Amino acid sequence: MDLIPDNSIHLMITSPPCNVTKEYNNDLILKEYLELLETVFREVWRVLVPGGRAAINIANIGRKPYIPLYSYIIEIMHKIGFYM
Repeated sequence: MDLIPDNSIHLMITSPPCNVTKEYNNDLILKEYLELLETVFREVWRVLVPGGRAAINIANIGRKPYIPLYSYIIEIMHKIGFYM
């Protein structure tokens, strides 16, 4: 995302990797995974225009015990400055 100028995107839609041993991820521990998401969402904040929107599809599947990812993501987004 380094190539995308600040304040240049109006809408971001994503479905983050669920981190459940799929080929495209490293099966990170929860703390590392949340740090990865925060890094990405900070970049989203940088490139969105003021009032821009971020839509995130969050799948809480295949976990034992169940981990409410949505609650962690809301906390991260609030910390960055997003409004829910």
